[in-house]
Order: sequence, then C-alpha cells, then structure tokens
Amino acid sequence: NKNNQQQQHNHMQLSPLWDGSIEVQIPNNFYSAATIREIPDTQEVFLSAEGEQSIIFELLTQVEEVEDKNAAQFFFQQLAEDNDASSHSQILSNITLPDDFAPHIEGIFKGFLVGQQAISKFKETARNLVNIYLCIIRLKDQSTDLLITFNDPQQINQQSSSANPILAPPQPPAANIALFEQIIKSFEIKSLSLFG
Repeated sequence: NKNNQQQQHNHMQLSPLWDGSIEVQIPNNFYSAATIREIPDTQEVFLSAEGEQSIIFELLTQVEEVEDKNAAQFFFQQLAEDNDASSHSQILSNITLPDDFAPHIEGIFKGFLVGQQAISKFKETARNLVNIYLCIIRLKDQSTDLLITFNDPQQINQQSSSANPILAPPQPPAANIALFEQIIKSFEIKSLSLFG
C-alpha cells in the first residue's frame, strides 16, 4: 500500500548550512537547535520535534595522522569519550561508502559507521541506549573533516530526566539508517568560502 509507505517516510526539506555554503536535505520534523540555544560556529544542530533524536554537522580540522579507513572509528571513539561512554560503546558496522553514493561529493572519502553507546545525561547514573549513525566526509583540499552524526535513542531509562511517556516510540533502526543515508546522498557543497 503506497500511502502507508509514504506516511512512514519523513518528508525532506532543503536546509542551508553555514549561510548556504552547504545544502542538505533534513527531515521536516527536525528544527534548528540555534532557535533555542547557542551553537558553536563549527556546528549545525537539528533536533526532532517529537523525540530526542538529533542530527549534528560539525567542521573539524583534519586529523591527518588518522587513515581514511580508520576515520569513522576514530571519531566514534572520541564521541564515546565525550559522552563518558568509552566502556559502554560498540560498533555494529563500519564501511567506506562507494564513490557514487553521494553524487554531489564524488571523489571524496566518505566513511559510514553504525554504533551504539549507553549514555548518561547530566552525569545521571541512569544510561540511555543511543544508536549513533556517523558519516565522516574527508575534505582533504580544505584540510577539513566534516562529521555528520545522527543520535537515535532506543531506550530511555525510566530514571532518566529524559523519560517522558509521550515520546514517539523508537522507530526500527533500518528506517532511520535509510533516513541518514538520504541526508548524506543530498549533501552538496555550494561554496568553498566556508573553509577560508
């Protein structure tokens, strides 16, 4: 039934990042976090309206000593350290995306990782299980690693301050991975002035 399929797919809308230097399709049930809090200049953050999901784009100075094939894992482990989840994280898959996966950024290395971290918020003892979909786009000519992460909480521990009975139930990850892939496929650099 086509109607049902369409309802399950989030509608995407074109979103300019960093004043339009980059354009990307974002699900239209996400809004920019800049409307509610201060975001560092190197980041663009989107939050889902009904759940606790977030999509983060981040510009990082290229870590040249990390080989391409290890880059996604390197950033996932850094994220685990930042989340105080080093001993609570696992990588489920880690691949190099084929060159034609994202038509606007061919010829550029793209690493794609799916992992999980059990993260406690605000130093609470309760840990929430979060699926993390991560893509690293290595812009070598610009000495920049562009990191895209999609945080997709699967279980909110009832003792956590995030526990809220009216949250949307977690979607099966396959649907969310497909959504993340759509975001990457739409990624387009419009202006290199962003990189100085």
